[in-house]
Amino acid sequence: MNAELGLKGRALQRRVLYGVALYEYRYRHFHTLAQDPTNPAHYIAVDAGRATGRGGEFSLQGSVSPAVQVFATYGYTEATFDATGETGQPQRYAGSTLRLTSRHTMALGATFAADAGRWGRFEAGPVWEYRSRLWFDDDNTRLGGSLHQGGFARVNLRLTWQSPRRAWAITAAADNLFDKNFLIDAGNIGADFGLPTFVRGEPRLLSCDVTRRW
Repeated sequence: MNAELGLKGRALQRRVLYGVALYEYRYRHFHTLAQDPTNPAHYIAVDAGRATGRGGEFSLQGSVSPAVQVFATYGYTEATFDATGETGQPQRYAGSTLRLTSRHTMALGATFAADAGRWGRFEAGPVWEYRSRLWFDDDNTRLGGSLHQGGFARVNLRLTWQSPRRAWAITAAADNLFDKNFLIDAGNIGADFGLPTFVRGEPRLLSCDVTRRW
């Protein structure tokens, strides 16, 4: 079962766009992977019972001036396994947060533009992103609760130049500008032998695109 209620609109003489959404979803017979008791090197799908998720999202986008656009987003999600199952029995993962689900996510960004006449148009677009703690296993207590990534933030940046008639464009980009270390996965088969593997997220990535339009 899932339900969602949302609202979108404009304000301040249509210079501001906003969106709000509230949602709830309920799982029965939530399937996850667990170690096969007859063969520790294999995983099998198991019924983890009931789980509930609820939260909301908020977004805001506006024009500060013809040269400055800003946006902000925030999301809250609380998604955990219920304490008891269909027949009232205690659940194996009771209270654990669903894997890869952060309670808080947010982003702030802006676009700064400047027309330079015969020199073209310049734009800069910094974006700050944040995620709170997330778990890499539906059993949050696995290996003493070590299979998680703490809250972290990273910054992305885009710099663009366009020729006066937009025939040419050059974009320089930096993803994870400050080279923040974070994990996108942890545990896996090695965790069953006390040697979990860890997968790092993308380090700083620099790129440059050149576009020609006819």
